[in-house]
Amino acid sequence: MELLQDHKKLFFAVFSAFFLFQLLSFLGYFAPSLSAVFFWLVIVSVFCLSLKKIDYGLYALCFEFLAGHEGHLFSFGFSFGGISLRLALFITVMAVWFLKFSPFQEGRERSPAQRDEATVGNRRCPKRGSGKIYFLKREKIKPSFFFSLFILFLLFGLVRGFLNNSVFAVKDFINYAYIFLALPLSTFLKDRQNQRNAYVIFKALIPAIFLLTLFVLILFSTGLVEVHDQFYWWWRGIVIGKATFAGYHFYRIVSSAHLLVLPLLLLCLSLWFASGKDEQWKRKSLALAIIVGTGTLLINFSRAYFLGFFAGLLFLAIGLEKKRWLKAVAVFLLIFIAEFVMLFTLTSGFKTMGFDLLGKRMGTLVSPEEELSSATRLMILPGLLEKIKEKPFWGYGLGMEISYPDPVTKEMKKTRHLDWGWLEILAELGIFGFLSFLSLIISLFVKMKEKLKTAPYFTDKRITIGLGAGLTSLLISSITGPFIFHALGIFYLSLVIAYLSPESQEVNKI
Repeated sequence: MELLQDHKKLFFAVFSAFFLFQLLSFLGYFAPSLSAVFFWLVIVSVFCLSLKKIDYGLYALCFEFLAGHEGHLFSFGFSFGGISLRLALFITVMAVWFLKFSPFQEGRERSPAQRDEATVGNRRCPKRGSGKIYFLKREKIKPSFFFSLFILFLLFGLVRGFLNNSVFAVKDFINYAYIFLALPLSTFLKDRQNQRNAYVIFKALIPAIFLLTLFVLILFSTGLVEVHDQFYWWWRGIVIGKATFAGYHFYRIVSSAHLLVLPLLLLCLSLWFASGKDEQWKRKSLALAIIVGTGTLLINFSRAYFLGFFAGLLFLAIGLEKKRWLKAVAVFLLIFIAEFVMLFTLTSGFKTMGFDLLGKRMGTLVSPEEELSSATRLMILPGLLEKIKEKPFWGYGLGMEISYPDPVTKEMKKTRHLDWGWLEILAELGIFGFLSFLSLIISLFVKMKEKLKTAPYFTDKRITIGLGAGLTSLLISSITGPFIFHALGIFYLSLVIAYLSPESQEVNKI
């Protein structure tokens, strides 16, 4: 595909497609039939492209995971419920990947020229144009022991949860199921061109997400859009975002896509910290991504993201001279503070520079009762700990429910949104399931250490460190939120697993 060979065209195509995606979703909110037509148009197109080359389907998924926010911009309803575009794409791509590269057929996928003379077993494959289609074997993939162990406990948690919590266990499992993308991605990332294209796609989507977030902030801050009007309900009900008033005309604009902006920003910083003076074009490109990525996180104004981000900054010191790292961090912090002051000064009409709001928000970490969301999380904690004590080894299974007293009305409520990431997996999968996930994470950091020793190029080392910093940021953020266990967090985890897998190591030879 010619578009994938020209990175400038690819950048602007992805950038433009992002806003078209949002516009069609907004129009589809008022005309559901339009949304359904687009849903099937995308699914059929991706199915056909994936049959031609599975990489195209994986590109589409990479785009959707950022452009699709929570994954429900488009959906198709059935009598028993609905299916989101993200889930439909995932099922489509994984089905094509498994069937096209069936493990029950002999032979390997080859180039068109090679296929003319290829043999399958003792039979010669027909030449192109014969009208016959052969599904060729995928290259052998060996999931790691720790990956397989976690999947085993995850399936066990699904069964236990289904018996206890019915359909809610399946909904929880869908988020975790995206980890299976690590299997096709491990061969996808063998090709350095695929790595470059994925990088361009992500780099195009970071400024696109920033502009959308800024646009929504302007709409609410200026009063052009108000809470409970039609745009608000599209943003709240379809995007599954939030627009929360924080004072001085500033609204916290929250989207699930921001979860991926966090680790991708750290990846850009890792490359930017190490880029030389002779790479000015590269530094400018990375600087743009860093500036808009930082702006996105500031508008989101999440305490958990801030804590995770600064933990990731510390991780970026690996492989750099201390002086160089300190200088780079100092420059970045100046950018961070300048954006912070500019954002709050302009939105407040020069009434505040935002430090009072920041102090108040960070203060709720030690005094959570002062904010409703923090107080609610605190009320959930005792019930969650009690659940862990009741079934410490095997857990309650996925889709677990907790009862807690409402911090305002004091009435007992029930929720499955626990907001305690690490404790949540401990309660659902038990100690053994928790340890299997922890072992998987530790094994990834061990592989990073090994890759840093063997990677022949400095850029490969900085990519590895950047991915590690992003993973660290999500792990720290998940102390008070389910970020690493969110669909987007699992997608990022699958990228890291795939990049570090033995199947993707050959990329260095390309």
